[in-house]
Amino acid sequence: MKKHQIFFYFSLCFIIGITIKSFIDFDIFYAFIILLSGLLISIINYKNTKLRIIFLGVIFLFLGILRFELSQEKINSNHIAFYNNSNIEFIGKISAEPDIRETHIKLTIEKIVLTSRLQAQPGANKDGQLAGKILVNVPKDKIYNYNDKLKIKCWIEKPGIFETDDWRDFDYGKYLSVKGIYSVCYKPTLVEHKSTQMGTQINTDDFYTLIFKTKQKFKNIIDTNLPLPESGLLNAMLLGYKTELSDELRDDFSKTGVSHLVAISGLHITTLAGILFFILMYFGISRHKSFWPGIAILFSYILLIGFRASAIRAFVMGSILFYALKIGRLKNGINALLLAASILLLINPKLLIFDIGFQLSFLAVLGILYFYPFFTQKLKIKSINNKSSDFIISIISLTLSAQVLTLPLVFYYFGVISFISLITNLLIIPILSLVLIGGIVLILLSLIYQPLAFYFGFLVWAILKYIILITEFLAQIKFGWLKF
Repeated sequence: MKKHQIFFYFSLCFIIGITIKSFIDFDIFYAFIILLSGLLISIINYKNTKLRIIFLGVIFLFLGILRFELSQEKINSNHIAFYNNSNIEFIGKISAEPDIRETHIKLTIEKIVLTSRLQAQPGANKDGQLAGKILVNVPKDKIYNYNDKLKIKCWIEKPGIFETDDWRDFDYGKYLSVKGIYSVCYKPTLVEHKSTQMGTQINTDDFYTLIFKTKQKFKNIIDTNLPLPESGLLNAMLLGYKTELSDELRDDFSKTGVSHLVAISGLHITTLAGILFFILMYFGISRHKSFWPGIAILFSYILLIGFRASAIRAFVMGSILFYALKIGRLKNGINALLLAASILLLINPKLLIFDIGFQLSFLAVLGILYFYPFFTQKLKIKSINNKSSDFIISIISLTLSAQVLTLPLVFYYFGVISFISLITNLLIIPILSLVLIGGIVLILLSLIYQPLAFYFGFLVWAILKYIILITEFLAQIKFGWLKF
């Protein structure tokens, strides 16, 4: 076996190990037996290189199983989840950007110190802080910022399984476990709220506070220059704020198979990465020279939307796609994709089964690596061979190949089969980059000279209006979608 084949095999074994342990709960002792068996057979068959490598893969299978086992939260007296199903009073800090919903705000609270049950914290650290996080739903009657300090009384409980609007069971506990959250509070009593100002010295907390405040300022600029629903759509696509999208428009996006447009998801960012690459090439920048400018633009976008963990993972996947397009041999990017996936899963193995964004970004990149050359070849018209036609074919091929493996997953998770999804994506995705670039230019112009931003806003509005009209029109097609 060649070196790249061995790497592929070992990476795959590691991922399979995580997958097995994610679905099947068994004693780690049995995994040790598998490990010892693999080692023993490898030693016995040392001279048989192929057989030895096969059984060395068992070691990586075991490492995957072990990594998932170690990721399981240890719930004891120094963890906040130990106090689930009880009334507590605690002090903590907002450790993530407040998630503003239609009727409430979701706050992730960390660095928790109990004030009502101090005697029950034998395992807390010297500052009295407990491990773990609490997700708290608060009313929309105050403004909350990252790093604000709160004192709250509430009943905390383990997040469970609930039924969605389309009668599907959703395991909220597993979804939140990816973020390290094992406790929720739905009806808190806010005792005290202290807004934290940025310090004179720059630190990590100040950095994130600055990012989130800057995001809010950008949102205000978009709201000033664009009317609803166009401003709501741009805020969702550019900054991740989805509260101003109507239920009807969300439903239309779902029916037409373009829900990923209004989510800062792996599919969204991966597609953007590919479009950026082809735009740079269209303007005469070579494959090799397109790589770093493209990565810089993509990184700036991730910075703009607030360095979310999900966005960073998608950025990693998008960078892999940039690398594969740079070398011009897409299938050679498979090992790079597996390496990136293995590193991300090594950091957080729960991503594999419980994080839809990770799954979509991985499958989108995998689909492009395998199917982009096929679609490009099939769509190429021999009688037409120019720069513009090549660009259009590249964008269409990118759109189709990214959808091939992700569509079944979208159907599975969201319960909607859109028979017109490919058509909608072909009509919208090619202008996705225009929307994002137009939104960024609108913000910059507003900061420099507001009257110019006002007139430029008409162009951005027209593009957004096109997306909304196409989506609303196609959503009305009879038998164009099926909900199950």
